[in-house]
Amino acid sequence: MGRGESLPDRKKVSSLGYALMCLLARRDRSGYELSLFTSPPRNYLLWSARHSQIYPELARLADAGLVAFSHVAQESRPDKKVYRLTDEGRKNLRDWILQPPKTTPFRQELNLKSRACWLVAPQEAAEIFGEQAGMARAQIAMIEEHRDELWKRLGEDFPPSASNPLFGTYANIRFAIDSRRQLIEWCEWMEKELLAEAAKSSSS
Repeated sequence: MGRGESLPDRKKVSSLGYALMCLLARRDRSGYELSLFTSPPRNYLLWSARHSQIYPELARLADAGLVAFSHVAQESRPDKKVYRLTDEGRKNLRDWILQPPKTTPFRQELNLKSRACWLVAPQEAAEIFGEQAGMARAQIAMIEEHRDELWKRLGEDFPPSASNPLFGTYANIRFAIDSRRQLIEWCEWMEKELLAEAAKSSSS
């Protein structure tokens, strides 16, 4: 299949489906293990989804022949399903990688607030952006802690080479951190400008 050519309709997969397939391409995982990647801090790197969305999506992938599962016995607990990517699923995933990514609608509530922040007192508006910068710093700390724990546990060279399956994880971590640093810089600038305006107003 050439680059830019659409995938067959019968193999249409949601973005969450491809997120799960990306994870299964590296190794087999249970539904619970897959759900861990869609909650903080890992969802900062890949995809956010509710736990209740994971299993129906896995069922759809299995019905399409893109993933398969086996039952694994557990002591004093019900058997668990361990999912793996099928050969057809791997081919579908490889074809999808070469397609241009979907255009995602830009929806950023913070931008809307910045657009209309002139409607409130500058001091109050400054607090909004100061809080957002603090949240971004906390997220960076969580991501960095996850990164350090991951590489220590895996015993891999850091950073991994571009041919290493972990390179994509490393790239996602870099993007997650760099984008939040940029957000912090912008929020601090907004806070500074608003506080300067508040000081100007109080002195006049």
